[in-house]
Amino acid sequence: MSANPGKFTYDAADMSIAIVQAGTVIYDTPATLDKLERLTKEAASHGAKLVVFPGIDRY
Repeated sequence: MSANPGKFTYDAADMSIAIVQAGTVIYDTPATLDKLERLTKEAASHGAKLVVFPGIDRY
């Protein structure tokens, strides 16, 4: 990472990213958020530093 405030750089070779395809729990927002939290923690336990949920934008 850069020490220069206002400018952020990161060596991608050192970063693990998880892209998760997960559906919502229909008509149950709290259950959906619990599911996303569980999946985020699982990805982090496998070394992910960034977790992305590309299909949740419709939620």
